[in-house]
Amino acid sequence: VLATAVPDDVGDKLVWITRSLAQQARADALPADLKARVISYSDVISPGQTEVYAAGTTAGRLLVVHAGEEALLQTARTTDVLVVEQVPDFLPPCAALITGQPQTALAHVNLLARNRGIPNAFRGGVVDDPNLDQLARVGAPVIVRARADGSGTLEIVAMSESNFATWRTLTSAPSITIPAISLDGLEDTVDLSTLQLDEANDLRRVIGGKAAGFVALLTSGVITVDAPLAITIKPYVEHFTAIGLTARLEAMLDDRSFTGEAATRRLVLGGPSVVSAAVLDAFNSTRPVGNVLRDIVDDGGVVGIIKDTPLTPNTLSSITDVLQARFGRYARAQGLRFRSSSTIEDAAGFNGAGLYESHTGYLDPRAGDDRVEDAIRNTWSSYWGFEAFEERRLSSVDHLRGAMAIVVHANFPDAVEVNNGVAIFTILPPTAQESRTPAGYVLEVNQQAGAHSVTNPPPGSPHLPEIDRVVVVGDGAPVIERARASTILLPGNVVLDDDALLEMFDDARTITQGWIANDNADLSASKRRSSLTLDFETRTVAAGWPALRSGVQLPSRLVWKQARPLEPASHVTAAIEASPIPRDVLARIRRVEEHRCSMTGINTLWTGVYTDDAIDPDMGYSVDPFVSFVIVDVLTAIPAIGAPNAQQRSAIHSAYSSVTWDDDAVLIDVDSTRSPTLKLEQLRLPRNAAGNMSVRFGDEVSAVASCTTRITYAGSADFLDGLLANVP
Repeated sequence: VLATAVPDDVGDKLVWITRSLAQQARADALPADLKARVISYSDVISPGQTEVYAAGTTAGRLLVVHAGEEALLQTARTTDVLVVEQVPDFLPPCAALITGQPQTALAHVNLLARNRGIPNAFRGGVVDDPNLDQLARVGAPVIVRARADGSGTLEIVAMSESNFATWRTLTSAPSITIPAISLDGLEDTVDLSTLQLDEANDLRRVIGGKAAGFVALLTSGVITVDAPLAITIKPYVEHFTAIGLTARLEAMLDDRSFTGEAATRRLVLGGPSVVSAAVLDAFNSTRPVGNVLRDIVDDGGVVGIIKDTPLTPNTLSSITDVLQARFGRYARAQGLRFRSSSTIEDAAGFNGAGLYESHTGYLDPRAGDDRVEDAIRNTWSSYWGFEAFEERRLSSVDHLRGAMAIVVHANFPDAVEVNNGVAIFTILPPTAQESRTPAGYVLEVNQQAGAHSVTNPPPGSPHLPEIDRVVVVGDGAPVIERARASTILLPGNVVLDDDALLEMFDDARTITQGWIANDNADLSASKRRSSLTLDFETRTVAAGWPALRSGVQLPSRLVWKQARPLEPASHVTAAIEASPIPRDVLARIRRVEEHRCSMTGINTLWTGVYTDDAIDPDMGYSVDPFVSFVIVDVLTAIPAIGAPNAQQRSAIHSAYSSVTWDDDAVLIDVDSTRSPTLKLEQLRLPRNAAGNMSVRFGDEVSAVASCTTRITYAGSADFLDGLLANVP
C-alpha cells in the first residue's frame, strides 16, 4: 500500500523498523521477501556514535565478542576490556564493558558496572574497528577512559607492558567484611512496618539490604507495596545446618580446583544442567564418587540441592502461618513475590543489582502454581548462583558469612503493569568546601511502557526506555528534561507525564534526605556526607492490584518497590579512612597530598584531597583539592599571634568558614565562633615550592616559606591519566 503511494525509486527501498517485541514476533513470521525488509533500531546505529553509562579510567586487554560468540563471556577475566556486539544479560569479570548496541542506562548490568567502578559505554560499530581488532589479536594492553560529562568521551589507547604491570600493582578490589551473626533471639519473620530506619540498618545483617531499603520507603510516607514482610536469615541458616549443607560448602570452598577454575565453579554451583555432557564426563573422569565436588554435582549442584531439599515442617509452618495472617485477605489468584534480600547487597561499595533471583509463590496454589515453599527455596538457592558467587569473589567476600533473607509482598503480574522503571536520585555536593547546602538535586528516570523490563531487558533487544531528568539547581524550581523517548511508543507519546515526574521527584527527594540524615547521625561532623545517590525501582499498577478476596478495587498508582544506595566503595588506606574526610569525598579520592611549609618560627602541615571527576557526582576537587585539616607548629614565642611559647594549633575542615584558591596559595578563614578556641583566624598556605605564608590570630605573621609536597596516596586512575596526558 505504501509503495504505491510514493515514487517507484522510493517504494522499492521502504523498510519496516519494528518498535516492540510483539512487532518483532510478527516480523519473524512474515514471508521471506517481506522479512528481508524488516530492520530494528540496532540496524540504524551510526558508526562512532557513543554513549557513556558508567564513567571511569582503567586498563586491560581487549576481548572482542561478536554476535553468536557469547560463550566467550564465560572466559572473561578481571583484566579484560570486553568489546561486545550485543548487550549481555550479565556482567562477567572485566575491567570495562563496551557494547556495539545502545544500553538501557539504568539496567542491572550498568548498575553493577558502577558498583565495580569500571567504565561502561556504547559505541556504534566498535566490534568492526580494525585498530581494536589488531590490538585484540596481539593481546596488547590498552587504557580505557570514559567520561559522562555530556561529551560522551570514550578513549581506547594502547599502553606498554611495563606501564600495564605498574598499573596492576596499584589496583586491588576492596574487601567486603561481613561480621559473624548470632541467631539468638531472632524470629523467623519481621514486620517491616514496625521498624525505624536506624533499626533497619542495625538489622540489615539479618533482614538483608532489600528489606532495609523497604523501611526507608515505609518511613518516608511514599506509596510502596502493601504490607511488606521480611523472612530473616534464621530459617536459611537453620535449614543449611539441618541438611548438612554448611559443612559441604566449607569443604567445597577449601577445594583448590573449585577456587582456581571458573568452569568447575559453574558446574559445582549450578549442577549438571548448566554444562554439556562432554564437560560433565570430563569432570567426573577425574573425580571418584566420594570426592566432595563430585558428590555435590551428583546431587544436582549447590543450587539444585537447595531447591530440592524440603524445609522442616516446623519451619514451614512458622512462616506460612505468618503469611496467611498477613496476606490471607488476598484473592486466591494473587501471588506473593518472594524477593531476594541478601546480607551481601544494597550496601555502599556492593550494590549487587540483579545478582540474585526472586520468585512467586501462592498460599493456595492451583495446578501449575509454585507453593510458598518452592518460592522460598528457589530464592535461597540464588545466593549460590554462579554470577552472584563470582561478583562476591571479586570483592573477596566470605561467602559463608553472608546469607539470604527474603522480602514478601504481592506479586506484580505483567497484566497490571502500566509501566515500570528504574530511577536514580542524587543530592548534588555543595559548590564550596565549607558549604553545607546542596548545589541541587537530579532525578534520572528510565521508564518503559507495560511490563517490558528496564532492569533486565532481553539480550539483544533494541527497545530502549524513555529517559527523563528532573533537575533542581540551588533553590530553583524543578526543570524537566526529556532526554529520549521510549522506542516502543509512537512519536509524541510519553511513558510518564510531567505531573508524574514531579511527583516522583518530590518522593525521591524525601526518601534520600531521610537516608542521608540517618547515615550522618552516627558520624562526627568532619565525616558527614553532603551528597548521596540512591537507586530506586518503581511500578505504575493498574486499578485492582493487589487482587483482594473482598473484590475491592484499589486505585491505579505509582508504587516505589526498592531503594538502595549507589555509592562507590572506598579504596584508601586505613590511615586515610580514619582522617577527617567526609564519606562522599573519601569514596571518590584519587590522590592525597601532604604539604609542609616552613617560615621563621612556624611550620605548617596541610592535607589536600583530590577527587576523581569521572565518578558521579563530581565532588569538585579534581583541580583544587579538599583541605582536610591544617596543623600549625609555633616553634618560638610569637606575641603577635598570641603565642607566648612553643605550641601546636590545628583546625579541621568543619571549622572553616571559607576556603579560597589562587594559583599560588590557599586562603583558609576559620569560623569566628571556633577561632577563639582554636586560636586561629586565617591562614595563607603556599601550594608551590615557595611562596608567601601567613598565620593570623589577632595580628598577622607572614613571610616567604619553603614547602615540600609528598603524595601519601595515589589511585590507579591517577596513574593512567598521567600516561594519557603524554599521548600525542
